[in-house]
Amino acid sequence: MKSILFNEKMLRAVISGKKTQTRRVSHIQPPDGRENWTYGLNIGVRGKNDGKINYLIVENKIMVKESDDRYFSPKYKEGETIYIKEPYAITETARLLIYQHEIDPCERDFYKWKSPLFMPESFARIFLKIKNVRLERLQKMKIPPFLFDCLKEGFNSQAMFIETWDEISKTGYKWRDNPFVFVYDFERVERPK
Repeated sequence: MKSILFNEKMLRAVISGKKTQTRRVSHIQPPDGRENWTYGLNIGVRGKNDGKINYLIVENKIMVKESDDRYFSPKYKEGETIYIKEPYAITETARLLIYQHEIDPCERDFYKWKSPLFMPESFARIFLKIKNVRLERLQKMKIPPFLFDCLKEGFNSQAMFIETWDEISKTGYKWRDNPFVFVYDFERVERPK
């Protein structure tokens, strides 16, 4: 099962039910000045067989030729269940699994936290089902829903969203760069059996 990371603020928003959408940068961007990717557009990728990727965008939905799916596609697919990785610790005395989010910040120094990067699926407690995937330019977010999403996710304004985006984004993927992002709508679900 695939996993996803959120910072603590966003994790709290997911747990409270306020956050039901995330944007993740498409690490392959179309050539400069090209606003849409269309079927037949070849984008070179070094080290990938012939280096050509074909994409078709229809009403903001991503259609990928099956043979090219392994090269360049959204990390998560519609209908897929994923788990959230988060910092965790195993208490030394009782051998209990605890999550950093649940511990008062003043008491966190008493535990030896493990990086969320290495959290196994078996330790996960939060699972998400991907409901919808689409591709859009970061700045193409519609203003009224954008502001609603900001408030819903704990941001007080568009400026606060932009500041947070720029803090966590790598060079080349900042707000001003207006990168293409995959938008994932999700819902919380129980642990799959």
